[in-house]
Amino acid sequence: MDLYSDGSKSKKPPLPAIRRRFCSTTMVTMLLFVLTNTTSILLSSGAGAFLLRRYKPATVRLWAWDDSAALLDDLNATQSSLAVTRSQLADLHSRLAVANSLLHTLLATMSRRRHDVFPEVEHACVRFREEMVAYMNYTAGGECPSDEALVHRLVVNGCDPLPRRRCRTRSTPTTTTEKWRRDDDGAMSYSVDGVLAARPNGTVRVGLDIGGGGAFAARMRDRGVTVVPVHVGPARRLPFFDGTLDVVRWATAPETPIAGVAGEMEIELTLFDVYRVLRPGGLLWLDHFIVVSGERTFVPMIDRVGFKRVRWNSGKKKMVSALLEKPMA
Repeated sequence: MDLYSDGSKSKKPPLPAIRRRFCSTTMVTMLLFVLTNTTSILLSSGAGAFLLRRYKPATVRLWAWDDSAALLDDLNATQSSLAVTRSQLADLHSRLAVANSLLHTLLATMSRRRHDVFPEVEHACVRFREEMVAYMNYTAGGECPSDEALVHRLVVNGCDPLPRRRCRTRSTPTTTTEKWRRDDDGAMSYSVDGVLAARPNGTVRVGLDIGGGGAFAARMRDRGVTVVPVHVGPARRLPFFDGTLDVVRWATAPETPIAGVAGEMEIELTLFDVYRVLRPGGLLWLDHFIVVSGERTFVPMIDRVGFKRVRWNSGKKKMVSALLEKPMA
Protein backbone atom coordinates (compact mmCIF):
# COMPACT_ATOMS: atom_id res chain seq x y z
CA MET A 1 0.00 0.00 0.00
CA ASP A 2 1.33 3.49 -0.99
CA LEU A 3 2.37 5.55 1.98
CA TYR A 4 1.43 8.83 0.33
CA SER A 5 -2.03 7.84 -0.72
CA ASP A 6 -4.98 9.00 1.19
CA GLY A 7 -6.45 5.62 1.01
CA SER A 8 -9.23 6.60 -1.35
CA LYS A 9 -9.47 5.58 -5.04
CA SER A 10 -9.52 8.42 -7.77
CA LYS A 11 -12.65 8.54 -9.84
CA LYS A 12 -12.40 8.77 -13.77
CA PRO A 13 -15.04 10.53 -15.98
CA PRO A 14 -17.42 8.25 -17.68
CA LEU A 15 -16.38 7.13 -21.16
CA PRO A 16 -19.72 7.80 -22.98
CA ALA A 17 -19.55 11.56 -22.28
CA ILE A 18 -16.03 11.88 -23.75
CA ARG A 19 -17.02 9.98 -26.87
CA ARG A 20 -20.05 12.17 -27.47
CA ARG A 21 -17.99 15.35 -27.19
CA PHE A 22 -15.34 13.96 -29.55
CA CYS A 23 -17.90 12.90 -32.19
CA SER A 24 -19.63 16.28 -32.18
CA THR A 25 -16.33 18.08 -32.70
CA THR A 26 -15.44 15.76 -35.57
CA MET A 27 -18.78 16.25 -37.29
CA VAL A 28 -18.52 20.04 -37.07
CA THR A 29 -15.03 19.88 -38.53
CA MET A 30 -16.16 17.63 -41.39
CA LEU A 31 -19.15 19.86 -42.10
CA LEU A 32 -16.95 22.95 -42.30
CA PHE A 33 -14.53 21.06 -44.55
CA VAL A 34 -17.31 20.01 -46.94
CA LEU A 35 -18.83 23.50 -47.07
CA THR A 36 -15.47 25.13 -47.71
CA ASN A 37 -14.56 22.72 -50.50
CA THR A 38 -17.99 23.03 -52.09
CA THR A 39 -17.74 26.82 -52.13
CA SER A 40 -14.25 26.67 -53.64
CA ILE A 41 -15.37 24.27 -56.36
CA LEU A 42 -18.34 26.45 -57.28
CA LEU A 43 -16.25 29.60 -57.49
CA SER A 44 -13.44 27.99 -59.49
CA SER A 45 -15.77 26.30 -62.00
CA GLY A 46 -17.79 29.44 -62.73
CA ALA A 47 -21.04 27.97 -61.53
CA GLY A 48 -21.31 30.65 -58.92
CA ALA A 49 -21.34 33.43 -61.49
CA PHE A 50 -23.89 31.47 -63.50
CA LEU A 51 -26.16 31.21 -60.48
CA LEU A 52 -25.74 34.90 -59.76
CA ARG A 53 -26.66 35.78 -63.36
CA ARG A 54 -29.55 33.36 -63.26
CA TYR A 55 -31.18 34.97 -60.29
CA LYS A 56 -30.16 38.52 -61.21
CA PRO A 57 -33.21 40.69 -61.94
CA ALA A 58 -33.61 41.90 -65.53
CA THR A 59 -34.14 45.49 -64.52
CA VAL A 60 -33.22 47.51 -61.51
CA ARG A 61 -36.14 48.43 -59.34
CA LEU A 62 -35.81 51.20 -56.85
CA TRP A 63 -38.38 52.42 -54.43
CA ALA A 64 -37.37 55.71 -52.97
CA TRP A 65 -38.98 58.96 -52.14
CA ASP A 66 -36.65 61.27 -54.18
CA ASP A 67 -35.91 61.04 -57.94
CA SER A 68 -36.30 57.29 -58.13
CA ALA A 69 -38.25 57.39 -61.40
CA ALA A 70 -35.63 59.50 -63.21
CA LEU A 71 -32.81 57.39 -61.81
CA LEU A 72 -34.61 54.23 -62.84
CA ASP A 73 -35.05 55.53 -66.40
CA ASP A 74 -31.41 56.54 -66.53
CA LEU A 75 -30.24 53.13 -65.36
CA ASN A 76 -32.53 51.31 -67.77
CA ALA A 77 -31.32 53.50 -70.65
CA THR A 78 -27.71 52.82 -69.68
CA GLN A 79 -28.40 49.12 -69.56
CA SER A 80 -30.04 49.21 -73.01
CA SER A 81 -27.14 51.21 -74.44
CA LEU A 82 -24.70 48.73 -72.95
CA ALA A 83 -26.58 45.86 -74.54
CA VAL A 84 -26.48 47.59 -77.94
CA THR A 85 -22.77 48.27 -77.53
CA ARG A 86 -22.13 44.62 -76.74
CA SER A 87 -24.00 43.51 -79.85
CA GLN A 88 -22.05 45.99 -82.00
CA LEU A 89 -18.81 44.78 -80.47
CA ALA A 90 -19.73 41.19 -81.26
CA ASP A 91 -20.53 42.20 -84.85
CA LEU A 92 -17.17 43.97 -85.15
CA HIS A 93 -15.40 40.89 -83.85
CA SER A 94 -17.12 38.73 -86.46
CA ARG A 95 -16.23 41.15 -89.26
CA LEU A 96 -12.65 41.31 -88.06
CA ALA A 97 -12.46 37.54 -88.13
CA VAL A 98 -13.75 37.49 -91.73
CA ALA A 99 -11.28 40.21 -92.76
CA ASN A 100 -8.40 38.33 -91.18
CA SER A 101 -9.44 35.17 -92.98
CA LEU A 102 -9.55 36.97 -96.33
CA LEU A 103 -6.18 38.59 -95.66
CA HIS A 104 -4.59 35.25 -94.86
CA THR A 105 -6.11 33.78 -98.03
CA LEU A 106 -4.77 36.62 -100.20
CA LEU A 107 -1.32 36.41 -98.66
CA ALA A 108 -1.26 32.67 -99.21
CA THR A 109 -2.35 33.11 -102.84
CA MET A 110 0.30 35.77 -103.44
CA SER A 111 2.99 33.59 -101.95
CA ARG A 112 1.94 30.70 -104.19
CA ARG A 113 1.89 32.87 -107.31
CA ARG A 114 5.19 34.55 -106.56
CA HIS A 115 7.11 31.87 -108.39
CA ASP A 116 4.54 31.30 -111.16
CA VAL A 117 5.50 32.25 -114.71
CA PHE A 118 2.96 34.10 -116.84
CA PRO A 119 3.56 34.76 -120.54
CA GLU A 120 4.03 38.45 -121.25
CA VAL A 121 3.16 38.15 -124.94
CA GLU A 122 1.17 35.83 -127.15
CA HIS A 123 -1.26 34.90 -124.37
CA ALA A 124 -4.05 36.19 -126.63
CA CYS A 125 -3.52 33.22 -128.96
CA VAL A 126 -5.48 31.07 -126.52
CA ARG A 127 -8.64 32.87 -127.64
CA PHE A 128 -8.05 31.97 -131.30
CA ARG A 129 -7.58 28.22 -131.25
CA GLU A 130 -9.41 27.59 -134.53
CA GLU A 131 -7.41 30.27 -136.35
CA MET A 132 -4.17 28.87 -134.97
CA VAL A 133 -5.11 25.37 -136.13
CA ALA A 134 -5.82 26.74 -139.61
CA TYR A 135 -2.54 28.67 -139.57
CA MET A 136 -0.49 25.60 -138.69
CA ASN A 137 -2.27 23.36 -141.21
CA TYR A 138 0.27 23.19 -144.03
CA THR A 139 2.29 20.60 -145.93
CA ALA A 140 5.77 20.13 -144.56
CA GLY A 141 8.42 20.65 -147.22
CA GLY A 142 6.08 22.50 -149.58
CA GLU A 143 5.12 26.12 -150.06
CA CYS A 144 3.54 28.04 -147.21
CA PRO A 145 -0.15 28.84 -147.71
CA SER A 146 -1.05 32.30 -148.92
CA ASP A 147 -3.09 33.41 -145.93
CA GLU A 148 -1.89 36.92 -145.18
CA ALA A 149 -5.41 37.90 -144.18
CA LEU A 150 -5.49 35.23 -141.47
CA VAL A 151 -2.09 36.26 -140.15
CA HIS A 152 -3.11 39.90 -140.13
CA ARG A 153 -6.30 39.12 -138.22
CA LEU A 154 -4.30 37.27 -135.58
CA VAL A 155 -1.71 40.02 -135.28
CA VAL A 156 -4.17 42.87 -134.81
CA ASN A 157 -5.82 40.90 -132.01
CA GLY A 158 -2.59 40.50 -130.05
CA CYS A 159 -1.64 37.03 -131.28
CA ASP A 160 1.56 37.09 -133.31
CA PRO A 161 2.13 33.48 -134.40
CA LEU A 162 5.61 32.19 -134.97
CA PRO A 163 6.68 31.83 -138.60
CA ARG A 164 6.22 28.43 -140.16
CA ARG A 165 9.52 26.58 -140.03
CA ARG A 166 8.91 23.62 -142.39
CA CYS A 167 7.57 25.31 -145.52
CA ARG A 168 8.93 27.69 -148.17
CA THR A 169 7.65 31.25 -148.12
CA ARG A 170 6.10 32.38 -151.37
CA SER A 171 8.07 34.90 -153.40
CA THR A 172 6.76 38.45 -153.62
CA PRO A 173 5.16 39.20 -157.00
CA THR A 174 7.25 41.49 -159.17
CA THR A 175 4.28 43.81 -159.80
CA THR A 176 4.37 45.22 -156.26
CA THR A 177 7.26 47.54 -157.11
CA GLU A 178 5.16 49.27 -159.77
CA LYS A 179 2.93 50.72 -157.04
CA TRP A 180 5.64 53.11 -155.92
CA ARG A 181 6.51 54.29 -159.45
CA ARG A 182 3.16 56.05 -159.87
CA ASP A 183 2.62 59.78 -159.68
CA ASP A 184 0.56 61.62 -157.13
CA ASP A 185 -3.04 61.72 -158.39
CA GLY A 186 -4.03 64.52 -156.00
CA ALA A 187 -6.54 62.28 -154.25
CA MET A 188 -6.10 59.01 -152.36
CA SER A 189 -2.81 57.88 -153.91
CA TYR A 190 0.21 59.77 -152.60
CA SER A 191 3.60 59.43 -154.24
CA VAL A 192 6.81 58.93 -152.31
CA ASP A 193 8.27 62.15 -153.68
CA GLY A 194 5.11 64.04 -152.76
CA VAL A 195 5.33 62.85 -149.15
CA LEU A 196 9.03 63.72 -148.89
CA ALA A 197 8.35 67.16 -150.33
CA ALA A 198 6.27 67.99 -147.24
CA ARG A 199 9.50 68.23 -145.22
CA PRO A 200 12.71 70.16 -145.94
CA ASN A 201 15.24 68.32 -148.06
CA GLY A 202 17.40 65.93 -146.07
CA THR A 203 15.32 65.97 -142.88
CA VAL A 204 13.63 62.61 -143.52
CA ARG A 205 16.22 59.90 -142.87
CA VAL A 206 14.71 57.07 -140.78
CA GLY A 207 11.20 55.67 -141.13
CA LEU A 208 8.85 52.84 -140.24
CA ASP A 209 6.36 50.95 -142.39
CA ILE A 210 3.57 49.35 -140.34
CA GLY A 211 1.98 46.39 -142.06
CA GLY A 212 3.92 46.82 -145.29
CA GLY A 213 6.42 44.75 -147.22
CA GLY A 214 9.91 45.46 -148.45
CA ALA A 215 8.93 47.25 -151.68
CA PHE A 216 8.18 50.56 -149.96
CA ALA A 217 11.42 50.30 -147.98
CA ALA A 218 13.36 49.70 -151.21
CA ARG A 219 11.84 52.74 -152.93
CA MET A 220 12.57 54.90 -149.88
CA ARG A 221 16.12 53.59 -149.81
CA ASP A 222 16.59 54.84 -153.37
CA ARG A 223 15.89 58.33 -151.97
CA GLY A 224 18.28 58.02 -149.05
CA VAL A 225 15.69 57.10 -146.40
CA THR A 226 16.06 53.98 -144.27
CA VAL A 227 12.67 52.36 -143.62
CA VAL A 228 12.08 49.34 -141.40
CA PRO A 229 8.98 47.28 -142.31
CA VAL A 230 7.25 45.67 -139.34
CA HIS A 231 4.06 43.69 -138.93
CA VAL A 232 2.62 44.46 -135.50
CA GLY A 233 -0.87 44.90 -134.19
CA PRO A 234 -2.37 47.81 -132.27
CA ALA A 235 -1.99 45.90 -129.01
CA ARG A 236 1.80 46.00 -129.35
CA ARG A 237 4.09 48.84 -128.35
CA LEU A 238 6.37 49.93 -131.18
CA PRO A 239 9.95 48.74 -130.49
CA PHE A 240 11.55 52.19 -130.81
CA PHE A 241 12.72 54.88 -128.43
CA ASP A 242 10.92 58.18 -128.09
CA GLY A 243 11.51 60.70 -130.88
CA THR A 244 13.65 58.50 -133.15
CA LEU A 245 11.72 58.35 -136.46
CA ASP A 246 11.12 60.92 -139.18
CA VAL A 247 8.27 59.22 -141.04
CA VAL A 248 5.82 56.41 -140.30
CA ARG A 249 3.63 54.85 -142.97
CA TRP A 250 0.53 52.97 -141.86
CA ALA A 251 -1.63 51.10 -144.35
CA THR A 252 -4.40 48.53 -144.04
CA ALA A 253 -5.35 45.80 -146.45
CA PRO A 254 -8.89 46.07 -147.88
CA GLU A 255 -9.73 42.49 -146.92
CA THR A 256 -8.72 43.01 -143.27
CA PRO A 257 -9.86 46.44 -142.05
CA ILE A 258 -7.77 47.02 -138.96
CA ALA A 259 -10.20 49.49 -137.40
CA GLY A 260 -13.01 46.98 -137.60
CA VAL A 261 -10.92 44.13 -136.21
CA ALA A 262 -8.97 45.90 -133.49
CA GLY A 263 -11.45 48.51 -132.36
CA GLU A 264 -11.27 52.27 -131.90
CA MET A 265 -9.45 52.04 -128.57
CA GLU A 266 -6.58 50.02 -130.04
CA ILE A 267 -6.33 52.41 -133.00
CA GLU A 268 -6.09 55.39 -130.67
CA LEU A 269 -3.42 53.66 -128.57
CA THR A 270 -1.37 53.00 -131.71
CA LEU A 271 -1.73 56.63 -132.80
CA PHE A 272 -0.39 57.76 -129.43
CA ASP A 273 2.49 55.29 -129.80
CA VAL A 274 3.30 56.61 -133.28
CA TYR A 275 3.21 60.14 -131.86
CA ARG A 276 5.72 58.98 -129.25
CA VAL A 277 8.31 57.56 -131.66
CA LEU A 278 8.13 60.47 -134.12
CA ARG A 279 10.48 63.39 -133.86
CA PRO A 280 9.01 66.91 -133.69
CA GLY A 281 8.01 67.67 -137.26
CA GLY A 282 7.80 63.97 -138.17
CA LEU A 283 5.15 62.69 -140.56
CA LEU A 284 2.51 59.98 -140.23
CA TRP A 285 1.36 58.74 -143.62
CA LEU A 286 -2.01 57.00 -143.58
CA ASP A 287 -2.09 55.18 -146.92
CA HIS A 288 -5.59 54.01 -147.91
CA PHE A 289 -6.45 53.59 -144.26
CA ILE A 290 -9.85 51.95 -143.70
CA VAL A 291 -11.89 53.46 -140.88
CA VAL A 292 -15.02 51.42 -140.21
CA SER A 293 -16.32 53.86 -137.60
CA GLY A 294 -16.22 56.75 -140.07
CA GLU A 295 -14.58 60.16 -140.11
CA ARG A 296 -16.87 61.56 -137.43
CA THR A 297 -15.10 59.34 -134.93
CA PHE A 298 -11.65 59.21 -136.51
CA VAL A 299 -11.08 62.96 -136.97
CA PRO A 300 -11.65 63.82 -133.27
CA MET A 301 -9.34 60.93 -132.42
CA ILE A 302 -6.58 62.48 -134.54
CA ASP A 303 -7.13 65.84 -132.84
CA ARG A 304 -6.98 64.28 -129.36
CA VAL A 305 -3.64 62.69 -130.11
CA GLY A 306 -2.24 66.04 -131.22
CA PHE A 307 -1.41 65.57 -134.90
CA LYS A 308 -1.60 68.47 -137.33
CA ARG A 309 -3.35 67.64 -140.60
CA VAL A 310 -1.11 68.54 -143.54
CA ARG A 311 -3.17 66.69 -146.13
CA TRP A 312 -6.46 64.84 -145.94
CA ASN A 313 -8.38 62.90 -148.58
CA SER A 314 -11.46 60.73 -148.16
CA GLY A 315 -12.48 57.99 -150.52
CA LYS A 316 -15.14 55.32 -150.88
CA LYS A 317 -15.76 52.49 -148.44
CA LYS A 318 -14.70 54.69 -145.50
CA MET A 319 -11.13 54.89 -146.75
CA VAL A 320 -8.82 57.74 -145.78
CA SER A 321 -5.41 58.87 -147.02
CA ALA A 322 -3.78 61.53 -144.90
CA LEU A 323 -0.48 63.15 -144.08
CA LEU A 324 -0.23 64.13 -140.42
CA GLU A 325 2.56 66.07 -138.75
CA LYS A 326 3.76 66.02 -135.17
CA PRO A 327 3.99 69.66 -134.05
CA MET A 328 7.41 71.15 -133.44
CA ALA A 329 6.45 72.43 -129.98
